[in-house]
Amino acid sequence: MAEHTLGKGEVESSILSHSTILPDRHTGSFFIFLRRLNTTTLRRNFVKMTGYTAPMVVANIQALRAIAALAVVFFHLPTFGYESPLPDPLHGNLVELGASGVDVFFVISGFIMSLSFDRRPVTAADFARNRAVRIIPIYWCITLLWWLWLVATSEYFRDAHMSVGHLLASLFFVAQPMGYAEPFIQPGWTLEYEALFYLIFACFSASAYRNVLIVGTLIAAAFLLGGHFIMLEFGLGMLAYHLYKAGMSERSGVIVFGTGIVVLVMTSVLGFNLSFEDSLTSWRRLMTWGLPAFLIVLGAASMPAVPSKGLALLGDASYSIYVSHAVTIIALSGVIGSTFMHPLAAQAVCYTACVVFGILTYRWLEKPLTAALKPTRLPAGVTS
Repeated sequence: MAEHTLGKGEVESSILSHSTILPDRHTGSFFIFLRRLNTTTLRRNFVKMTGYTAPMVVANIQALRAIAALAVVFFHLPTFGYESPLPDPLHGNLVELGASGVDVFFVISGFIMSLSFDRRPVTAADFARNRAVRIIPIYWCITLLWWLWLVATSEYFRDAHMSVGHLLASLFFVAQPMGYAEPFIQPGWTLEYEALFYLIFACFSASAYRNVLIVGTLIAAAFLLGGHFIMLEFGLGMLAYHLYKAGMSERSGVIVFGTGIVVLVMTSVLGFNLSFEDSLTSWRRLMTWGLPAFLIVLGAASMPAVPSKGLALLGDASYSIYVSHAVTIIALSGVIGSTFMHPLAAQAVCYTACVVFGILTYRWLEKPLTAALKPTRLPAGVTS
């Protein structure tokens, strides 16, 4: 969508440009009209009649993506010997809260996929191609560059850990099904769940019973994979979209969002966190992190926009930050850890480096690759 329409440029395109089905030249005036509707009922009916989705959804979902990515980076950040003044269980629980950023990402995926299809359906082939262009290029680049670097510089890696099979399984999102503990790049484990969700979504995209079939398949897959109930969070995202579409006042959105934040924090403060191995196959993660993430996404979509250029940039770069941060941490931790820097300062430097490198990766690698590989013809108004 052109920048003159809503003045948000990259933000709209990064969330599938889902702000309108009306011709671009009319979008700005219709947005002004929508903003002047004073009641939730009128606004809800207008959205139902026209398919118009207010840009507040774009801005707020981008902000959530940014916060989720930053939270995951915080979770993986090394301590550099730092000893927290907080009691150990409380400190550990608050750090582990950062892992819930993954759950927020999964709910967002379900929400956005439902929104984009409801707004402008595409064929299963187009959907698969768009999703592949979105997630594969930068993931493959980071994975291959890191693999080549280790092969060239680490004798230990060459002798003990160089596995072409592991690399290929990681690149094609089947490392865990193939028996590996995790993909070559650690954050890739979540992309394997994303890829499975996209495959399920594409398979049933043309069905009139799409939502029922997708959710039913997610439930079946969760059990067939040994109880990986984290997959059901994609279904929660789909539910969040349909509740948003049914209509929720901005005030209610704020309340729902705040409730989700409070519940999410309290579950960690009270020590309901799980180990990584157990969390993927436990209902408790779905209840203590998945449901709050559902409330947070639903509330954010319904509440007034929180405009922030910084969060918009971080939201655009969130995928690059997420995919690259583990490599950045590994590359820097040895160097920073060998200095006389205070542990908190070392953490701050490492954290900042992850964010900056992720933004640069987005600007110089992800964005150009996505633009170059984007299909030349898409349904009007739809981008990947």
